Amino acid sequence: MTRLQIAVLVGIACRLALQLASVVLAHRAELEPPSRLKGWGLSSEVWRRSRAHTLETLYPKWIGRLLTLGGLIWLWLSGTADSFALWASSLNHGSIYFGSTVYFTCLVLGSRVIQLPFAAWTSFHVEPRYRPVPNPAKQRINLLFGHLVLDLAKVFCLSAVLAVMMANRGMPFFVPPVLVAAFLVLYSIGTASRSMKKAFGGARRLDSMPVWLSIQSVAKSAQLSVSNVHVLAASKSQSVVNAMMVGSGENREVLLFDNLIRKFTPEQVAAVVAHEFGHAEGEHLRWMGLVRFAVLATVYSIAGWCISNPSFCTDMGFQSSSPLVALLGAYILILPIDTFLLGPILFGLSRRNEWAADRFAAERCGVAEDLAQALIGISEHNLSQVASHPFNVFFAGTHPSTEERVTRLFAQANASPS
Repeated sequence: MTRLQIAVLVGIACRLALQLASVVLAHRAELEPPSRLKGWGLSSEVWRRSRAHTLETLYPKWIGRLLTLGGLIWLWLSGTADSFALWASSLNHGSIYFGSTVYFTCLVLGSRVIQLPFAAWTSFHVEPRYRPVPNPAKQRINLLFGHLVLDLAKVFCLSAVLAVMMANRGMPFFVPPVLVAAFLVLYSIGTASRSMKKAFGGARRLDSMPVWLSIQSVAKSAQLSVSNVHVLAASKSQSVVNAMMVGSGENREVLLFDNLIRKFTPEQVAAVVAHEFGHAEGEHLRWMGLVRFAVLATVYSIAGWCISNPSFCTDMGFQSSSPLVALLGAYILILPIDTFLLGPILFGLSRRNEWAADRFAAERCGVAEDLAQALIGISEHNLSQVASHPFNVFFAGTHPSTEERVTRLFAQANASPS
């Protein structure tokens, strides 16, 4: 085996070990709310249900990922990927785009077939027992289909990068990846609001007067004007509660799940909206868009370099130097890079933005205690763990743990949780 093969296999093994460690740490979580959280009003029953829900969803997910990576490694080391690439290349009719699309679509469908039994078990057996929703079968099928659509969108983008590079061999290898990454980020930012509203069957203006008055009061204390607050009919398909800021510039708007308004006090809803104001004031969506662009451009540029480097396929142990095989090898190479470098950077910046938004809500809007109570209620309602392990938060957490956030908010409010 070559040095590159050994290094990549070690990286993939470390990726799997990290995912297994997250399961083990979740399994070792406290069975009851710890004494340090005494006075937060945490329910022991909900705490146990949250822990059980986390474990029952993590186990099948990890097994599915293990089998998928095993199949990918088998394709790579057995030479099957070379034969498959040769067949896909024979489908080209003047452009590599068609053959590459077929090639990677088959790989995506194969990975989804491997993971389907585990995803179906989680969707149709685990989730309905913990979070029943109206018409659960339709909702779960839509969720599985949505993941497949996202995977196929990535396939089309990779095929576009490959086709442009093969048609313009004199072009620097990083130019097509950067252009595709820029298009993806701008498109996602521009269509985020419309996509969310479409996914939940539309949105309506906030019509709850107590909630609206509380939001206006919070906005006035922070010297802000607010008009774009919409409510998503999420309860028709989900039982979770959430809120988010979407759009950019004057088109920014706050989207609230209807369950949030129904199950929380007007003051707590207003505190959650104040947190979203913090994202707007800090231009977090714009900055995270730039970071996502940098990450995507890096990933696609690595793929571009692998395609343009004649020795890459040989170093990876492939029998042919087909661009399709090179792109598959690039994907395998990027897996550990994404896990241990790009992912932690992106997650770390996301958590930093969450801290800043919490600080804005506490200091500018004066709703630290209401936001703390809302975060506790959201965690319990969504069956998410209040006290996540720092290891899991560092490698996979877009948000700080609820325990850390609530502790800091109570301190900022200069109020005792008891």
